[in-house]
Amino acid sequence: MLTNEDINKIKLMRYRGGTIRGIAEKLSICTRTVQKHLKTDQKQPKAIILIDEIEALKEIVKDQESRIKALESLQPEPEKNKDQESITNSTEVTQQKEELKNHDPIIEKKYITVKELAERTGYKERTLQNKCKNLGYNKVNRHYMIPIEDVEKFEKK
Repeated sequence: MLTNEDINKIKLMRYRGGTIRGIAEKLSICTRTVQKHLKTDQKQPKAIILIDEIEALKEIVKDQESRIKALESLQPEPEKNKDQESITNSTEVTQQKEELKNHDPIIEKKYITVKELAERTGYKERTLQNKCKNLGYNKVNRHYMIPIEDVEKFEKK
């Protein structure tokens, strides 16, 4: 049974132009095993990490970081950033929304839902929804909210 490392070696060696027989001899495995693993995934090896390449990439990153720092030091600081304005505006909007929630008429007044009204009156919910629609009640969050004072209108006669 081959490990994932061995399978990656097979694919890498084939990608670099190695023959099936040459790969089999180097890894001391059967040529059919090499063929089998090459057939299962004929794409390039997914992860080929070479230590030399990693070190070279680290040097490039360090060089780019020093260039970025040099460019940042040359730029003048902006007086006021538009993003900061939008952040302060968004916080103001959220504060206003919180204040509106605190002064929500549904919380101040006593309301009852159609479901609760159906339990009280014995009508079906659908019948009460139609009555609410005919009487002109508005929906709040997809639900009719009926003031407790108006419950009498829905009582059975």
